[in-house]
Amino acid sequence: MNKKKILCFGEMLWDKISATDKRPGGAPMNVGFHLQKHGHEVYVVSRIGDDEDGTDLLKFIEPAGLTTDYIQVDPSIPTGVVNVFLDEKQNATYDIAFPSAWDFIQLDEKLIKKVQEVDAIVYGSLAARHEISRNTLCYLLKAKAKKIFDVNLRAPHYSKDLIEDLMLFADIIKLNHEEMEIIASWHGEQGKSLDAQMRWLGETFSCATVCVTRAENGAAMLHNGIFTEHSGFQVKVENTIGSGDAFLASFISGIFNNDAPDQIVSDACALGAHVATFKGANPEYNIEEIKCKSIF
Repeated sequence: MNKKKILCFGEMLWDKISATDKRPGGAPMNVGFHLQKHGHEVYVVSRIGDDEDGTDLLKFIEPAGLTTDYIQVDPSIPTGVVNVFLDEKQNATYDIAFPSAWDFIQLDEKLIKKVQEVDAIVYGSLAARHEISRNTLCYLLKAKAKKIFDVNLRAPHYSKDLIEDLMLFADIIKLNHEEMEIIASWHGEQGKSLDAQMRWLGETFSCATVCVTRAENGAAMLHNGIFTEHSGFQVKVENTIGSGDAFLASFISGIFNNDAPDQIVSDACALGAHVATFKGANPEYNIEEIKCKSIF
């Protein structure tokens, strides 16, 4: 395995599925959790409130082996909370509290130093909804590290200009099929084949690697001009919270390991499907079992 130092920037929060069921989440933290299980050295950069929810998140993240050195504590803004609504297929939609502590991630000397040491930065669009965290992120994206953009179109927390600005930084862009169609529609590319849309996206934003997830229908990757797809794995879904984040972590590892394109997509689909069989975004699992597909 090609171990890398990876900085995951953005939201860490509680996904509240019901009044009595809350689970740790936030895409950057979830991706970091799964990258750590793949053997990488991960630094989660976020901000929590000085409250019980914040303390509970730290209690979760520390045993997972993730450092808390770059998780800031806000004296007045609460820890982020997301109310999760599940449809009949257990697909999730979200009501995201604003403001949340992660909207106010500050740039400090410790963070400026660390970003010069890492191999990659994973970031999403949701963490850029407020100018404080957005300005911090834009500074970090000037570093030489590989930039991996996890598009996250959560209305009303994005704009066309914001998404396109963030894509221009990216070496890898990951999004789902609905997000691909929305972005394509901004330029009259909607309704075209997925292959054509991905090639258009890569060419327009000078990005050599584009990945699109398709829920139960697997995923597709365009990498250095080669289009690869996988039809996915059929599993009994508990809910889809965090399955895309697990997918991305496996995908990133495959890219860094220089795995064959079909293996990268297959492994990522397998992990994403496995996580969907749990109620939370960060279950325990054995990566080698999943790679051998013995769970299916």
